[in-house]
Amino acid sequence: LAMERTFMGVIELDPKKLLEDGIRKQLVHQIAAAFHNELVFTVKEVGMLGGIRVREASIDEFEARLMALATRLEGYRRSFEYIQDYVNIYGLRVWQEETARIVSYSVEQECNTFLTRAGGAVHDWQSAFQSRSIPIPVFPPLDKHSVNFTGRLAREILRQTDPSKTIYLYPMSGWFHERGRELVGISTFSLLKSAVGVGGVAGLDRLLSFMTVRRLQVLIDYYRDAIEGGARSILGGVERALQPYGTLP
Repeated sequence: LAMERTFMGVIELDPKKLLEDGIRKQLVHQIAAAFHNELVFTVKEVGMLGGIRVREASIDEFEARLMALATRLEGYRRSFEYIQDYVNIYGLRVWQEETARIVSYSVEQECNTFLTRAGGAVHDWQSAFQSRSIPIPVFPPLDKHSVNFTGRLAREILRQTDPSKTIYLYPMSGWFHERGRELVGISTFSLLKSAVGVGGVAGLDRLLSFMTVRRLQVLIDYYRDAIEGGARSILGGVERALQPYGTLP
C-alpha cells in the first residue's frame, strides 16, 4: 500500500503509522485471548445425573493444551507474515515485540501477588509494558490462586511434577510416575517453548523464582517461631548439659 503523510487542518497524519497501530492493537487482542483461553487446566465433565464435575487435567490433557496454543499462535504468525508485504510493515518484528510485551506484562502482574512491601506492586497504569494506544486486555482470573495465564501455567507445571506423586530422574532429565511412565520430560518442555516462546519460558523462570522465595520465607518464619517457642528451652538444656565445652560430658 502506498500511503503518504497528509494534513487534517494543522494536524499531520501518518496513514502508515495509524495502520500499524491498528494492526498491533488487533494482534495484541488475538494473542492475549489465545493465551487466556487455551491455558486452562481444568476439565468439565457431565456426571451420570447431569451435573457438571470439574477435575484437574491429566498430563496428556496438559500437553494437548500446549499443542493447541502452539498451533493457534503459529497460524496467527504465518498469516501475519503473509500480509506484511501488502501493508509494508516488518511483520516478524511486530509479532516478537507484541508477544514479548504481553508475556512480560502478564508475568509482572502475576508477581505482584508476592510483593507484600508497600509500594512494591506495579499497578496496571504504572506498568512499562502497558500502553494507552495499544492496550493489553485484562481478563478476569479463572481461579483463586492465579491472576492470569502465567500463574495458571506455572502452578500446573508444579502440580504435574508434584514430588509426592512423581520422581525426578537426573539421567533421564524428566519426572516419572512410580510405575515408570514419564510424565514431564524434554518433550514437554519442547512443547512449552513452542507454545509460549523463549520469552514465556524466561517469564516462567522469574515467576517460579518469586514462588521459591515465598516458600523459603514461610519455612524460615515457621522455624523461627518453633525455635523461639519450646525448641529454644530444649536447645538451652542441651547446651547446659554439654558444658563445659573443654571436657567430655
